Amino acid sequence: EMALQHFPRIIGLRDGELAFDLPAAQVTPERLQALYAQHLHELTGPAREPLDLPAAPVLPAVMHCR
Repeated sequence: EMALQHFPRIIGLRDGELAFDLPAAQVTPERLQALYAQHLHELTGPAREPLDLPAAPVLPAVMHCR
């Protein structure tokens, strides 16, 4: 979706081959669905779980007086 909003042409590659090279206005959701058919789960799959990292320690600010 970002590419459709920001670029005048969209190039679709499938298995290293050119699938389409079209003006952004001609790239439909159906065309994208066909392009990503086998890999659609990568686009619509569940969000990744947030990493459970420990909080970074708060360090004191160093201020130099003149």
